[in-house]
Amino acid sequence: MWRDRERIAAELRNEVVRRVYSVGLSLQSAAAIAVHPLVRSRVEQAIEDLDDVIRVLRDAVFGLDHQPGDRGLRARILFLCEQLSPAPDVSFRGPVDGALPPGTSNELLEVLHEALGVIAQHWTPVRIDLTADDGGALAAMIDATAPPAPRRRSAHGDELARLRASAARAGMRVEIESGREAIRFAWHAC
Repeated sequence: MWRDRERIAAELRNEVVRRVYSVGLSLQSAAAIAVHPLVRSRVEQAIEDLDDVIRVLRDAVFGLDHQPGDRGLRARILFLCEQLSPAPDVSFRGPVDGALPPGTSNELLEVLHEALGVIAQHWTPVRIDLTADDGGALAAMIDATAPPAPRRRSAHGDELARLRASAARAGMRVEIESGREAIRFAWHAC
């Protein structure tokens, strides 16, 4: 059964997500040359809908392919980031794998998954820096800039409020600076 789940996840990741993403890129090109405002508006809406479809597919792939098992936090974060297209640039400093107890690590991954889901919709490229100290504290920073128009837009206040609430429930101190041109999402877990 697990092999079937791995196969389905791989097929979704390698074929379906890539094809949907390719269609979205084609539509972006079409929107750029569309003369009629109604046509441009409908094409841009279709692009946003495809972005939502990609997010749902990635969530499904993450659910099928995610096996917490004995993988360390570093590997689990890298796996999560691989589900995004383009994948975020990730750097680690310090003993990330042993920084948090398992329950807190799971909560961190859930918050990171939710944050990346929101951030990747609005900003690209995404950069993630995680720093752990020997005392068991972990700090994470996500930085991203806005893509060129027509996709550029700020995250909605309710999305950012949900991210703050999720982090607070997980016992993380969070700071979010957001604008049309960039976003910075920082949290600290102890």
